[in-house]
Amino acid sequence: MNTCHDDKGRFCTGSGAAGQPGSHHAGQATKTGAAGGKERQRSSSPSKPGTADSRTSIGTVPGYSEEGAHAWRGANDGVFAQAAAAYNKKHDLSPGDPDYFTPERLKAWAMVESGGHPKDFATDPFQVNKKGDWDDQKAKRCGLQRGQAMTPATSAAAALEWWHYKAYKHDANGRETTFKSVEGAFRDYNGKKDAYPYHPRVEHRDWYGKEVTKLDRIMSSQERK
Repeated sequence: MNTCHDDKGRFCTGSGAAGQPGSHHAGQATKTGAAGGKERQRSSSPSKPGTADSRTSIGTVPGYSEEGAHAWRGANDGVFAQAAAAYNKKHDLSPGDPDYFTPERLKAWAMVESGGHPKDFATDPFQVNKKGDWDDQKAKRCGLQRGQAMTPATSAAAALEWWHYKAYKHDANGRETTFKSVEGAFRDYNGKKDAYPYHPRVEHRDWYGKEVTKLDRIMSSQERK
């Protein structure tokens, strides 16, 4: 599963360039583009749980500009909104349930996974079907085939099911028992123990879980304003 770093392990800034730890999150509370202009705001309010979400704009994830050459980061907003609504309906989830997904949470997650990789973002933005990360449970839990051609819609739906699986402890029969935590689910979804230059001495899975949940909190607070 890629996160926003280049092939040399360097952190990617919001513009996609390699930078230093935290540089792409400078000024996260403000929504500004590369030229200092305002990023676009959400075009409509969230849908009710269990209903189709017709939004085509979720909003900009802090640190991941959608201005100019980076407009591709907003291309999957409609897909993410629909995927979140379908997931919540399938699992009978409502706001307040820990495993309930807003489009904002889903988009924040996608940015951490592939916000620095436009080609991946256009095919498998959640990096759920990469050869090196394959698990046979993905066929059973997510309906995936190893190496199948991916689309953002397929990626989002499968990633949500895989996240849901990782979010729970299971008994000997595979039944869900205890919900771990939102951060713990993201941590186990990633699973990588490597350390990168932008988070030295910290396992990547730990950084990943904290990063996604941090961006989710920021996006959620902006949505309530």
